[in-house]
Amino acid sequence: MRDSAQIGAGAQGGLTGESDFRVLGRNMRRLFVLSCFLVAIMGAPLFLWPTETERNFAWTIRPPVTAAFMGAGYWGSFFVVLLALRERVWANARIGLPFAVAFAFLMLFATLAHLDRFHFGAAFSPAAQFMTWTWLAVYVVVPLLQTALIIGLYRSPGADPPIQAPMHPVYRAILGASGGLLVLLGVALVVTPLAAAGAFWPWMLTPLTARAVGAWLVAWGIVTGQIAFEGDRRRARPGYAGLAAFGVLTLVTVARFTDALRWQEPRAIVFTAAAAALVAIGVAGLLRQSRR
Repeated sequence: MRDSAQIGAGAQGGLTGESDFRVLGRNMRRLFVLSCFLVAIMGAPLFLWPTETERNFAWTIRPPVTAAFMGAGYWGSFFVVLLALRERVWANARIGLPFAVAFAFLMLFATLAHLDRFHFGAAFSPAAQFMTWTWLAVYVVVPLLQTALIIGLYRSPGADPPIQAPMHPVYRAILGASGGLLVLLGVALVVTPLAAAGAFWPWMLTPLTARAVGAWLVAWGIVTGQIAFEGDRRRARPGYAGLAAFGVLTLVTVARFTDALRWQEPRAIVFTAAAAALVAIGVAGLLRQSRR
């Protein structure tokens, strides 16, 4: 452990190995590789062919803007996990896991609460049935694997390296408040889907899609909040990349399905501005870390 930790620490910050840092283990790397593959596969039919979910996804999603938004969430998370996978020290990679665990458990809850909406049986296309069984397997098995690996990792020896690029306290407070707000909105959609969607979401949602959207809000709220919690632009790099990608893809979704949003109400403008803010946060964070 000591030799690999010192190598990882030196690769990340030029440190000399005075501390035995907890490194990203082989099993965690395998989980990140699997997660990259799964989110890429899940996001493809949703973002690329959102009008065809009856034939190519685990359940039929209407209106298509919801499918595209969910696809943006999957593909945005791909960048979080991919950059986390490239790290050697766990402190620089761990932002890639808590949001995924929360999302997985919330989606498992939504799935079990609405199993009647899923494409089981011969009445649906083979592609839809394949995606349904894949979806069910993923959200039953993956959360358990994630939890087991987190427990095992934190039982292993090692410590965090020193913070390399500290954030300003005011900036951390703003990010923390923003992340907390996203989590609260997401929980509201999960717990009271129709009431919450009717109160603040800019397009129509069903109970199942509201819970799926809520799971993504919780996930990105955790990413934003963890950036603030870590307080280190170096450790936040995977999170910044994910926020930027998710914001860009969400803006593309808005442009593709402009007619689906309720522009006569402020909520559509607030939603679009929030997506643009995520892009700004992510890009600015990456640029500052890169310059350093």
